[in-house]
Amino acid sequence: MRTGTPDRATFDAERYVSLTTYRRDGTPVATPVWFAMDGGALVVLTDASSGKARRIRANATVVVTPCDARGKVHGDAWAATARRLEPAAHARVHQLLARKYGLVFRAFVGWMALDRRLRRRPAREEALLEVSFVPAEAGPAAQA
Repeated sequence: MRTGTPDRATFDAERYVSLTTYRRDGTPVATPVWFAMDGGALVVLTDASSGKARRIRANATVVVTPCDARGKVHGDAWAATARRLEPAAHARVHQLLARKYGLVFRAFVGWMALDRRLRRRPAREEALLEVSFVPAEAGPAAQA
């Protein structure tokens, strides 16, 4: 597993990343997710009641790996930490995801809203996650 901040190009061409979170007993759970780059971090949008959001509340340690839509990984795994962003970041995260995924993202959001209305369900609470990469450990030269 790699530490440090990856080059932006590492994730720019990817459509999905496998976000591995950890259960209370330490069992890893990998989930393919849509994401967008926000500076040196990734942002992810998920349902606040999802398993990954609950696991991140309990343990912020995560692993991020490029993958396909089914979760088959095809790149280096990166150590990271995740935290929930404030609701004020909602518009910015939606804008970043809409810029990356275009019409597909907008259609997905529209479909979810239509489905909620037809089923007369309340709007779901979204969890906006920021995934920050773990800095590389200071080498002997840095300690001198």
